[in-house]
Amino acid sequence: MSIFADVDSDETYKTGIEFLYSEGIVNGYPDGTYQPQRTLNRAEMIKIIAESKATLNDLPSNTFTSYA
Repeated sequence: MSIFADVDSDETYKTGIEFLYSEGIVNGYPDGTYQPQRTLNRAEMIKIIAESKATLNDLPSNTFTSYA
């Protein structure tokens, strides 16, 4: 069973998507999908980069709060 309704076992980036989810970097969309084929906008991409940097470098969870 997949974390997201639209991420099947044959999804090319399934492992990466599940890793980012398990680290709290991405959450998907409110409807339970991830939409892996959708193009990211700049704000979404910078959020993933910033959250990844904070998570993987053990920065405090509120590191980027003032930038929201």
